[in-house]
Amino acid sequence: MTHKNIPLSHEKLISSYWSAIQPDYKHQLYAFPRQCDILIIGAGYTGLNAALTLASEYNQSVTVLDAGSIGAGCSSRNAGFVLPGTGRLSFQDYQSKFGVDTARAVQDEFALSVNRVKALCESAPASVQLNEARYLKLAHRKHLSQKLEAQVSQYSDTLLNANWIDPKTLQQQLPGVNNMHGGISFTPAMSLNPKAYVNHLARLCDKANVHMHSQIAMSHYEQRRHDIAVHTNKGIVHAKKLLLCTNGYLPKGASPELRSKHLPVLSSVLVTEPLNPSEVEAIGLSTSDLVMDTRKLKYYYRLLPDNRLLFGGRGAISGKNAAHPKYASHLLKALKHSLPALKGIKAEYHWHGWISVSLDSMPRVFSPTPGVYTAMGYCGAGIAFSNLAGKRLAQLSMDEPLPELPFYQSALPTFPAPAMRRLGQWLYYQYGQLVD
Repeated sequence: MTHKNIPLSHEKLISSYWSAIQPDYKHQLYAFPRQCDILIIGAGYTGLNAALTLASEYNQSVTVLDAGSIGAGCSSRNAGFVLPGTGRLSFQDYQSKFGVDTARAVQDEFALSVNRVKALCESAPASVQLNEARYLKLAHRKHLSQKLEAQVSQYSDTLLNANWIDPKTLQQQLPGVNNMHGGISFTPAMSLNPKAYVNHLARLCDKANVHMHSQIAMSHYEQRRHDIAVHTNKGIVHAKKLLLCTNGYLPKGASPELRSKHLPVLSSVLVTEPLNPSEVEAIGLSTSDLVMDTRKLKYYYRLLPDNRLLFGGRGAISGKNAAHPKYASHLLKALKHSLPALKGIKAEYHWHGWISVSLDSMPRVFSPTPGVYTAMGYCGAGIAFSNLAGKRLAQLSMDEPLPELPFYQSALPTFPAPAMRRLGQWLYYQYGQLVD
């Protein structure tokens, strides 16, 4: 981040493809709230799902504040991958740490998160572009192929379907994908227009009488004897309970304790000019393919409904360098290396956004202090899980027991030497470039 506080209308500085084709949501207007029962900071997937759950299932009076428009952060500028997973831990990682039964239960929770998005979209407009898809995890090195194939059987007793695609079959299905050595196809998975989807969630919240306010930024909060005083640019709001749903957009001054428990990391995305029919045929991708490779510094891509290609990867390390043109150039170069048939393609959109990375690569839904609740650490794969995390966060704030899964039963660990996190990130990027 380059500001101590989240700037108002910060999303206006970002020209994404999604913003170009989808207008901001115009929510119902209410007077500035001086007090409320439950206050939610952040009108993204987590915050809106928490608000919708509290209002519709618990009959709570809920107020949501956001420094920008609805979904101003990554909820309106991600890649639109609705995947059965989040964080960076594999089935084997969960099994090694917590046992096979817990690992299977985790995968089932991830599958449930995809189904929640699908259920929420039953009344969604066509602009959401919800599409059933397969998530393809492809081995970018030959020595990773056998290791990846061995993972398939681990999902046999879960709600996920995992199927191995051998290199020859993969080449037949995706002839334009360069030098991939087989991969796993996961379902359920889906794709969508992220900004249209967050607008749909806001519409559901309006119908549930959730009071949403944009252009109101929290600077910090104070826990008092009988309530929580939340300081904003418009004044102080007194709330009985506070839900922090900012993920990578947590202001520096809002909660120093929470800031030391995650690392905001820039993710970068570009969208090309429309592909012609011969280019689409050459690469072999359909709009039902969501591709990610096995690199330490991963690349991911999908064909959009208008035949543009979306391609994403890491961004700058520091916020002040986020818009430097070298990052768009690097991403376009990586796209052409991954899909050589598109060597003449041009990018028409490039943007970035902050994701939240946890120390142990696992997200959390927890209460850092009495009356305050948060969900964060999605590690950049949070569309599906953040929707379910919002519901779980609402349940936690209502003193409901959560499933006995690791990310619901512990707090985020604190980074050692938090002031050195950016240096650690830089060293990791150097390592990733060497091994990838």
